[in-house]
Amino acid sequence: MRFFLHALYWLLIWFWMTTVYLYNEADFLPFLLFNLQRLPIIMAATYSINHFVVSKQLVTMPIKYGKAIFLFFTIFLTATFLDRIISGFDWIEPTLNGYPLDYRFINLMPMSKNAFLLLGILGLSASIQFFQSSVKQQQQIFKLKEEKLESELAFLRSQVNPHFLFNMFNNLYSLALREGSQELAKGLSGMAGLMRYLTYECHVPRVPIAKEISLIRSFIELQHIRISDNHEAFINFRADEDFSDCTIAPVLLLPLVENAFKHGVAPQQEVWIDIVLKRGQSRIVMEVTNKKPISTAPMASGVGIKNLRKRLELIYPGAHELTINDEPDRFKVVLKISVV
Repeated sequence: MRFFLHALYWLLIWFWMTTVYLYNEADFLPFLLFNLQRLPIIMAATYSINHFVVSKQLVTMPIKYGKAIFLFFTIFLTATFLDRIISGFDWIEPTLNGYPLDYRFINLMPMSKNAFLLLGILGLSASIQFFQSSVKQQQQIFKLKEEKLESELAFLRSQVNPHFLFNMFNNLYSLALREGSQELAKGLSGMAGLMRYLTYECHVPRVPIAKEISLIRSFIELQHIRISDNHEAFINFRADEDFSDCTIAPVLLLPLVENAFKHGVAPQQEVWIDIVLKRGQSRIVMEVTNKKPISTAPMASGVGIKNLRKRLELIYPGAHELTINDEPDRFKVVLKISVV
């Protein structure tokens, strides 16, 4: 259906190009063939503007007006130049009022007419693309809100009273301290902090990245308890300090860390996990690398990574990059997100 609509659109454009400056019916067929040889350049320019200008610059966050204007006029001028070259091919000689068309490469009147015609086609196609992208973006936002509402309802239907759980954690924490079990007390305290954050603090569109960093540190502390029986463990987490003015969608980084511990820890084997969170120009970069345990099958993206991909597509369309590198001895994930 999509191919049919595009073919119909260009068929109409082709006939419009032929008739818009036509003064004599006898000139119709030569002009029709003449415009057919020009059509591929116009199509290439149109799809280039739709992709590189509208989709990449105008319907993503942040919007890049300067780059969009530069790319638009670069493509427009290139297409105009190539159109003049193709118009000079002599295998088709269009007629105007019964006389052969006088072609000169530098001819202001036909150049102006063709430029306005091309500008009109590019503007019309870009407007259609912008409208379609905007509608699609609104549908994605609505879908995200709907899924969030469904997940919240599911959580409310299944949750135990969180106040009861927090009270129980506090009681067990106090008991562990009285009994002298520092590791148990530390683990219970970390669990209570994780649950409090996931229950009360992450149900907002954006949170400070500093809170997400604290969440990751708490999760790593709990994992230290889990792997305490391993012979050797190297777990490193480095985060830039300059995140004070950055926000991010909540619980977006934790699945990468959780995936590394899930697939990088095996009984009585060395654990090697390296986590780096950096800030670049208007974006953050998170790199998570874990050594693969011996005699394990190739790692496949689990449910957490698949859900993460879906959330990234909905929340940061065109403003993120998720790369997975599955090597024989290690697994590395790199996430780049454009943030304000």
